[in-house]
Amino acid sequence: DGGGMHVRFVAAAVLLCACLLSRDVAGFSGRRAGSFVLRRPAVGSRTPPPRAAAGASASMLPPQLRTYNYKPPERRVHPTVIVGGGPAGLATAIMLARRGWRDIHVYDRLPPPPAADDAAAWTDSARFYLLGLGGRGQNALRALGAWEEVSHYCTAVVGRRDWSPEADEAEGVERIFTDRTYSTQVIARDRLVGALLNVLRKEHADAVAVHHGFECTDVEWTEAEDVATVTFAQHDHNLIPRQASGAPVFEDGDARPARRRRPETLEVTTPFLVGADGTARSIARGIEVESDDFEVVRYKDDNPRVYKTVPLRVPEGWRGDINYSARTKDGRINFDALPSSRDGDYCGVLLLKRGDPLARANTEPADLRALLDESLPQFSRLLSDEVVAQVAAKPPSRLPAFRFARPRLHHGSSTLLLGDAVHTVKPYFGLGANSAFEDVVVLGEALDGAAVGARTAASVAGLRERGRADKQDAAQLRKALVAFSRKRAPEAAALVRMSRGLDRPGALGFVTFILPLILDGVFHAKFPKLFQPNTIALLQKEYWTFTAVAKRKRADRAAQVAILGAGLAAMVCAVQACLRVALATSVGRAVLAAVCAAAFLAAARKAMPFLVPGLSPGDVLAKTQGPGAGGAVAGGRARGGSNEDFLMTQRMSQAGYGEEPAPATAPVTSQPPPSGAAGQ
Repeated sequence: DGGGMHVRFVAAAVLLCACLLSRDVAGFSGRRAGSFVLRRPAVGSRTPPPRAAAGASASMLPPQLRTYNYKPPERRVHPTVIVGGGPAGLATAIMLARRGWRDIHVYDRLPPPPAADDAAAWTDSARFYLLGLGGRGQNALRALGAWEEVSHYCTAVVGRRDWSPEADEAEGVERIFTDRTYSTQVIARDRLVGALLNVLRKEHADAVAVHHGFECTDVEWTEAEDVATVTFAQHDHNLIPRQASGAPVFEDGDARPARRRRPETLEVTTPFLVGADGTARSIARGIEVESDDFEVVRYKDDNPRVYKTVPLRVPEGWRGDINYSARTKDGRINFDALPSSRDGDYCGVLLLKRGDPLARANTEPADLRALLDESLPQFSRLLSDEVVAQVAAKPPSRLPAFRFARPRLHHGSSTLLLGDAVHTVKPYFGLGANSAFEDVVVLGEALDGAAVGARTAASVAGLRERGRADKQDAAQLRKALVAFSRKRAPEAAALVRMSRGLDRPGALGFVTFILPLILDGVFHAKFPKLFQPNTIALLQKEYWTFTAVAKRKRADRAAQVAILGAGLAAMVCAVQACLRVALATSVGRAVLAAVCAAAFLAAARKAMPFLVPGLSPGDVLAKTQGPGAGGAVAGGRARGGSNEDFLMTQRMSQAGYGEEPAPATAPVTSQPPPSGAAGQ
């Protein structure tokens, strides 16, 4: 009847209102105040997050966006975008600005570093990752006009002192590098970034803008691959300036906790994108998804190591301009220390196997002290109990794995990769940052060779109006990017492959690393005009490209095998002839047995020094450059090697031994050490 229908209608309306109210309350109560979750696609995904149509009401939005207060991204158009504000990215910005480019925008996910000239910020040497700039890096920075600024904050390293596993505290072998026309310059990575920022502020402030706190989360290209669109998530540390300690600073000078804010989303469209974001490889991973003919070769790390940094100060009587290195006989730990200032401050790196009991955070300081006292007494006595406790408490850091991009380093006419994004190596030989600076110089040469005009804000006027890049500009840029890829892609592959060959474990490491060092040491000493020095020495010479080094060492190895094979064949023939004569009588057989035994013992005696577990490059070089680990001198020269050991002996007898040598006149390449790994 009418009354019953009325009651049912009212009941249905009440039930519907209750359901709607409960859903809204649940949605509100399930969200924390101020929280924000952006459901963004993975890098390289072609599907952007859903966006609300203009004028859409909140109730029309998808539940996850309404619940988390989604905000449409801000959109910008720039003629040049560099992803990564590290050394490679900032060097690229400097190179482009010097060529007249304007409106260059650098986006980096990290907060800005302390000012390079703020001495107080750099006193804790163990906080920062040290880089060694050799001839390659120094030449490149000179070409970019940045070396004068960078060198002001560097510390020279002119040699090294090594303790082999069997050496005691007083038996370290010191070598001063005299066959180089430069000295390796050590600088904290963040301070290098600060120095490059100084160059931009002083010389190119009107051309380059650096944005900190922007993490690349996605990248897409147009169908013609002439325009890229990069998505960034903006983090809190970009919104508030920070001190070196990381505490936010306000206009009143007080440091207080920052109010947590949700990240903003930014979309930047550009006709020229440079991926220089190092091992993050956000742009490289996007190209991998986009292209079937591009890949990043990822080697499995079969010799994993972790490290902890150790601050120390060398005592009186120790040089303050060399690299100190020691290792244990069982290969458990390696220790390297590099100068972090010109006042005797050093940053040591304790390199451990990943599964070592001390390779974790919050270990017992007494256990670490016991290990140092037993294995590294020369360094243990330099560390206070407070420092040992700090090292034991800190978590270990991982070394990067070997990676390289192939077969090209560009995508279409809009995108280029350089630096660690295309060649990642472990920092044992200091070639990562140095080769990254070389990449930047080669890119500049490629742009000049293709007559690519300077990009300014006017260059993207057509992009803003029509949504596409100028065809002529795109064609010129593609020509430059192809030229860069052809020159640097083989270099990236050669560098990573050679570096990986120097890092293999166990018996494989002996075959790929130790044995070639021995052969090169012997053959180069006997036939210096026919055979080049070992691979490590060639990598130190900046006029040798990585592909040329790899090709030459293959030729050397083939010649060495041929000579050894021919000698072995001649020896077999001689032995067969002797056997026929000697076996004819009993006396001959006895003499032959004695000769064979003596020859075997002599060969074993020669080989035993190279079969020591934990043998390092320094050990091998010392053993192949003269008797007594390079300590013997004959006729004024170290026998069997270079003049480094002789000069070391000379300087030790001179009153001015501890003085820093005059600056070098022309650079070559070095083995700049990592933030702690051995490099010199």
